Amino acid sequence: MEEEQEVGCEEAYSLIPNPLQCFTKLILFQADLIYNSLTFLFSPISCFLSILHEFCHRTEETKDTVESTIHKVPSTITHGSTLLLKMLSLDSLGAAYVCVVLMVVLVLAVVLGVGLLQLNNRRKKPMGVPIGHTFNVTLVLLMPESDFNRDIGVFQVCPILSN
Repeated sequence: MEEEQEVGCEEAYSLIPNPLQCFTKLILFQADLIYNSLTFLFSPISCFLSILHEFCHRTEETKDTVESTIHKVPSTITHGSTLLLKMLSLDSLGAAYVCVVLMVVLVLAVVLGVGLLQLNNRRKKPMGVPIGHTFNVTLVLLMPESDFNRDIGVFQVCPILSN
């Protein structure tokens, strides 16, 4: 009899979730969500950087080939122009990426805003006074005691609704 009560208590205890495990799962879920979001946002950057790295590698190979064939051209001019080309291409690539990200955010905001507005408009019930009901409205204006406030028109409106 006592063993059955102990087994029943253990089963009831096993149904109650452990708060530490729930908190740990929540923290891991949030960390995973943040990691996946950042990976999604920065994956185009890493793709562009790998393409840029391959482009720079091929440019270096071409530069070495050209330098070996033409020894009279000073290497500082070639190096400076290559460096300038790399910097300009990286800057334009970064500007294009920022433009794409901002356009995606803009489109997402418009879609969510319009969608939420349409959803709220569908749920909205028609407003107005039902047929057969009457409302009495009393308007009380509290005027300030100062002459200056009275001259500039400062007052408070306090509506009182009664059935």
